[in-house]
Amino acid sequence: GKYGIGILSKKPAKSVKFHRLPCRREPRGLLVVEFDKYYFLATHLSLVRPDQRESAKIIKDIVAGLNKPVFLAGDMNAQPHSPTMEIFKEYMTVLTDETKFPFPAVDPRGCIDYVMGANGSFKVKKNHVFYGDISSDHLPIYVDVKISKPKKNKAKK
Repeated sequence: GKYGIGILSKKPAKSVKFHRLPCRREPRGLLVVEFDKYYFLATHLSLVRPDQRESAKIIKDIVAGLNKPVFLAGDMNAQPHSPTMEIFKEYMTVLTDETKFPFPAVDPRGCIDYVMGANGSFKVKKNHVFYGDISSDHLPIYVDVKISKPKKNKAKK
């Protein structure tokens, strides 16, 4: 429709794939972009909780097939201790600060936007929510991460 997901990068992508994700109300998907040293995945999950949980499991299977560190970023429409996020936390490390609230932009009181990592070791150098920038219904989030030597893939099937 009138919105979607995307990635803006200085470096060219080696490959780009799109996977449809479950949603009872409107189309949802996962963008998988491969770069030289990592994959970057972007998504915006359904508002429907069973769809979210199914999407988290589908993403787990996709991540299990990737052979480099993985970043997943997007609006998960799920609070930090929700069943959806518990599934993600089985195979991903949350890199954003769950105590900083980017939603809603006008009166932030919830964390539903995340950057997560898998298939590697990650050291968060900085993370930030840009309060005051009302260009969306969510505030922008920023994470500066150092990727270390990859560790065993937690997302194995």
